[in-house]
Amino acid sequence: MHGLQYRQLDMFLNFFKTLTLCVLSGLMLSCQSDREVAASNPDISDIPDQEGWNSTIVSTHKGKLSSKIKYVHMKIFSKKKLVKFVDGVEFEFFDENEDQTSRIQADEAVLNENTKNIDLTGHVVVTTSDGIQLNTSSLRLTQNQSKIRSEDFVRFVTADNDTIFGHGFTSEKSLKNWTIKNPTGVTQKKLQLDFKDDKDTN
Repeated sequence: MHGLQYRQLDMFLNFFKTLTLCVLSGLMLSCQSDREVAASNPDISDIPDQEGWNSTIVSTHKGKLSSKIKYVHMKIFSKKKLVKFVDGVEFEFFDENEDQTSRIQADEAVLNENTKNIDLTGHVVVTTSDGIQLNTSSLRLTQNQSKIRSEDFVRFVTADNDTIFGHGFTSEKSLKNWTIKNPTGVTQKKLQLDFKDDKDTN
């Protein structure tokens, strides 16, 4: 009798285990065996713990506005220590007077909570209050060093409306003290040429 009860209990536990795995994998119509479900079920860490839509995150430093994050869709992955922004995101940065100094827009961004780095991808555009603009397909914002870096093709427009192209870029968030690898470009500056008459040269 006890053996039958143990077998029934074991069968129930196995059934409950299989049903739970089927729910987690979204396969409510055709539950598979434990081994089959384990093979097809996605990593639970790929499922966000929290999500948010169409909101703004505000950060302050010593009581003053320092940055804003405006997002369309945010996903928080606690186990991976990652925060993902998809479908469009915008970062704004402010100085000690709470004046906006720069803005970064991208299709997607990933914040690593361990390193505090932010990786932006897609159509990435950085603009400053001085009229400087950077366009690229990927960019890393290092929070601790307040630097931005890209290893991809970049288009950089200076405050004087000079356009510089290159592969690889490093600068401050304000786009000051910048460095471009393999630069080529177009300048709007007028070149002053001094032509001399051959008769006047001896």
